[in-house]
Amino acid sequence: MTAREEAVRTADLATCDCDPCKRKKGLPHGVHSLAMHSYSSQPSRGWLARKTAADRAAERETGNPTPTLGVELETAIQEPARIPELPGCPIVHPLSHHATDDEVRIYCLQMNEWRAWRLRNDRHIIRAQERQTIEGAMTADEAVSMAAPRGLWHVKHDSSVTGPEFASHPATLAYWHKARPYLTSMFKSLLHGGVRSHDGDTCGLHINIGTDAFDDAGHLARFAEMVVHNPRWSMRMSQRTQHSANHWARFGNELDSDLLDDWAYRVMRYGYASQNRYCVLNASNQGRIEFRLPRGTLRIDRFYAKLEWTAAMVEYTRDSGHLIQVSAFIRWAQEVGKYPALMSFMREKFRGRFEEMAAPEPEMVPELDEPDRPIDPDLLADVTAEPDEGTEERPQCSCGDGCPDGECLDCNSEPELCNSRQPDGSRYYCELWLGHSGQHGYPDVGVYWDDIEQQRLLAEMDASQMLTPTRMAIDV
Repeated sequence: MTAREEAVRTADLATCDCDPCKRKKGLPHGVHSLAMHSYSSQPSRGWLARKTAADRAAERETGNPTPTLGVELETAIQEPARIPELPGCPIVHPLSHHATDDEVRIYCLQMNEWRAWRLRNDRHIIRAQERQTIEGAMTADEAVSMAAPRGLWHVKHDSSVTGPEFASHPATLAYWHKARPYLTSMFKSLLHGGVRSHDGDTCGLHINIGTDAFDDAGHLARFAEMVVHNPRWSMRMSQRTQHSANHWARFGNELDSDLLDDWAYRVMRYGYASQNRYCVLNASNQGRIEFRLPRGTLRIDRFYAKLEWTAAMVEYTRDSGHLIQVSAFIRWAQEVGKYPALMSFMREKFRGRFEEMAAPEPEMVPELDEPDRPIDPDLLADVTAEPDEGTEERPQCSCGDGCPDGECLDCNSEPELCNSRQPDGSRYYCELWLGHSGQHGYPDVGVYWDDIEQQRLLAEMDASQMLTPTRMAIDV
């Protein structure tokens, strides 16, 4: 430890009022040993969702459940420094079967000296261990007593880490923000007690998402695509190393592109999916999906950044119209303004590139050389040409727009077609309705004559492609 680190540590000890620091100063403290539960244990009353009053009111109003996030925070206990033994350990030579009386007497003297040194050495080690404890280094059982708020955590033993695993009840994002003062105190006490999570890259921050947070299998598939199809971004956001991810949160397997839809369907239908649990999204547990990628942390800002990252991806992929792109997600999160810790983390992580990715896309305004130009009469003549053999002209109604009888706004049917206007102010103009063997149908969208390219495409259309009714929109 450098002189500056020692000075900072001394200053923190003088001003900090957490329990480990109180123990260092010899003041009354709350550090005590509590037994950890086994890894497979569950709370006596089961996992109960924690929600705020606003969350419950919103559920009553909308009828939709508020998404909940459960946390499994793995920690590691720093190995205490090895305590050196006292010098001057006597050497005792073995006694042979044919030893003389003098050799037996010398052997007994050596054994007495060794026993006396052993007693002094044991006392020395015990005093050194007590000093380490007074300095704040907690054991795994003592770290359990730092969990806060009470009732939120179910602390378990995990053989993959040296410290306890803090498993929380599921809670809404609003509840997590409400509990921030308690978590700040908890993380501070753990850090000052020698507990770590980010260091060493062996601990993870597993976030469990309830399956009821997703609308359907398509929503879950889009969420998985956001994580799996942007691996470089996901790795940087999670702060894991590639070596650690390959071991504890692997990409691929069930989340490959050709298997993703089937995986999402099985999870939403049965509540779980049989798969490798060391996958980036583990759905092998009933009713929840474990997002294993985030790296463990005891920094309160990073903890909330990863919580908000998960919640934001769930809400972003709820709309099927959103692009599965990082830049589009960042712009959306900035516009929503509900994830301050996430935005602060991305600004810090991506630095100069963040403003470029978060900038709104420019509006695509077509450049028209002749905004008020008339439609080319030759093209219109080609479109309204006589039908080929094998086609028949449909009867026209009295509205004057050339649409078939009984299928326009004036004839009280299909108000969204024919004379109805589009959102941009244009009007459908029915030029010609042709049918083949008495059958006709409606295309999904109208053909807009807005530029020369579309006029060229219409001019190249073969007469055989005009066997179904075609609606063309003309700006008026």
